[in-house]
Amino acid sequence: MAGNSFLKGRESTMRNLKKIIPAFGLTALIALSGCGEAAEAPPTAGAEPEGLVLAADEAWARSAAEEYAAENPGVKIEIISCRTATELISALGRGEAVDMYLVQLDDPFTGDVTEEMWGLSADLKARFAELGTELVGGLEGAMEYGGELRLLPLDFTLYTFVSPLGEMPASLPEAEALAESAGTSLFAPYRDRENLTAWLLPYLIDSVSSGDTAQYRELARLLENHEGEMAPAEEGECLFDMRFLNASASFALPAYAEGCVFGIPGSDARAFYSPNLVFGIVSGSEKADAAWDFLKTFYDGYSPDGDAGAFPAVKAEFDRLIGERLGEGAPPEAAAAAAALAYEADAAAPGMSQGETLRESAELQALISAGE
Repeated sequence: MAGNSFLKGRESTMRNLKKIIPAFGLTALIALSGCGEAAEAPPTAGAEPEGLVLAADEAWARSAAEEYAAENPGVKIEIISCRTATELISALGRGEAVDMYLVQLDDPFTGDVTEEMWGLSADLKARFAELGTELVGGLEGAMEYGGELRLLPLDFTLYTFVSPLGEMPASLPEAEALAESAGTSLFAPYRDRENLTAWLLPYLIDSVSSGDTAQYRELARLLENHEGEMAPAEEGECLFDMRFLNASASFALPAYAEGCVFGIPGSDARAFYSPNLVFGIVSGSEKADAAWDFLKTFYDGYSPDGDAGAFPAVKAEFDRLIGERLGEGAPPEAAAAAAALAYEADAAAPGMSQGETLRESAELQALISAGE
């Protein structure tokens, strides 16, 4: 199939931090309706066209469906208007018949929406393995849980803590002392405790999984001590600033990107993935094979719009994009940092953790909120 032009012009919900946390609650539900005429290729004589129902935003999916139908006689793809995962869940709750989806994961930090998406989706791990597509760094593993891969990422944003320190402190107490001596806050003061906790969780995934509470109890103490700092302040007045990296020309990194350190003291993780557009097959669909034949084309020549923001999930497309941005004048140190963090990350936003790990994460959030 030709390059997926259906993604051109889509809006990014991750253009700035203030739109991400805490505004990532459930998206207001909108009325959903059928999309009108379905994309259809002329069926062969005497054959009834195979009908597939795709839940997606028409602006993203129409051209892809039309191209696929043109190349596959006898296939008909109907599009049900769903822009976000929340809208898909609502449509299925109303009894809409859906075989597959391409939606924006609108709540990757709390996990409420993602857990429902996980439950309604079929496992695609075996199908994806047969496809042979390589995703960026540890993205595939970060999207898995319990040996299953139910949500496939089309693109993603990176999140990290950035510090102008030339060397990472050995521990949080050491970093806390450095911040105090510098007369600044440890973390960005324009974030409240709940949101800061959401940012910190991916760095503690090993501790959460193993049940080792020492590190996040230390964070609870730290947040309790510094709660008064959670007030508006000039950007940069902190030792560790919360940042996101995307596909824009500047990669959204601060001016001190060269020589800075990423992550938080006491954790090997330096960044984590937050999937943006995800696609999959609705569990129980009787047309899973036909649905997969269409969906897998999303990984064929993905060309994101530079204004869209998110990085492509496919390794080859990600590498191509980094090269293009360098050619357009992006700071080499910012491009190098984005590439390094994308390849070294191995965890996703906390909402991507499922089952037992998700429940443990919820307990962790309660612990930190209580300041125990």
